[in-house]
Amino acid sequence: MNRHLGYLASLFLFSCLAFSGSRMAWVYLFLFWILVFIKPKIRANVMLGSVIFVLIRTFEGTGPSIHAGAIERIASGQDHRILMWKHALLMIWQHPFNGVGWGEFSYNMYQNSILIPVGFLDRNAHNIFLHIGAELGIVGLCIFIFLLWTIKHTMDWKGISVLISGILTIQMLHSLVEFPMHYAYLLGLTGLIIGLKQKEQNEKT
Repeated sequence: MNRHLGYLASLFLFSCLAFSGSRMAWVYLFLFWILVFIKPKIRANVMLGSVIFVLIRTFEGTGPSIHAGAIERIASGQDHRILMWKHALLMIWQHPFNGVGWGEFSYNMYQNSILIPVGFLDRNAHNIFLHIGAELGIVGLCIFIFLLWTIKHTMDWKGISVLISGILTIQMLHSLVEFPMHYAYLLGLTGLIIGLKQKEQNEKT
C-alpha cells in the first residue's frame, strides 16, 4: 500500500475508533501497539493514529478518567456485564436445549429480575457465547461453535497478514465483552475478510 494512503487509512480508522465512544476502544489501541512489536513496519501508522485517537478522546470528553470507576464496579460485582452474564447463565439453566428464543434476552432478563435484581435491561448478554446459549440454547451454541471450528480448519490461515489476523483477533476478543457482530460495519468487515481469504484460497486450488 502507498505510504500516504496508509496514513490516510490510519487517520480514518483511529478517528472512527475514537468517535465510537466505547471503552473497548482503549483495548483496541493497546492491541494495535502489540501488533507494532510483531510488525514494526506499521509503527508510524499506529503512532499517528494513536495521537489522533487521544486528541479526539480528550476534546470529546471520553478520556480514561471518565471510566475510572469501572474497575471498582467490577471488583464489587456490580458491573453491568457481570449482571448480564449471570442472567444469561440463568436463562441457559432454565432453557438448556432450545433457549429463550431469538431476540428475547431483554424480556427474560425482566422476568428474572426477581431472582437477580438489576436496575436496567439490555438486549444482549455482552458475550457472544453466553448470548447464543441463552437465546438458542446448548443446541444453537454447539452449531455456532461448529461453524467457527469449520472456518478455522477448512481455510489456510498460514499466509494471512498480521493486520488481518489482528483485526479478527480483536473482533473475537471484543465479542467476549460486547456485541460487535450486531453492528453492520463490524459484522461486514469480518465477513469481508473471511470471504476474501476464502476467495484467495479457491483461486490457488
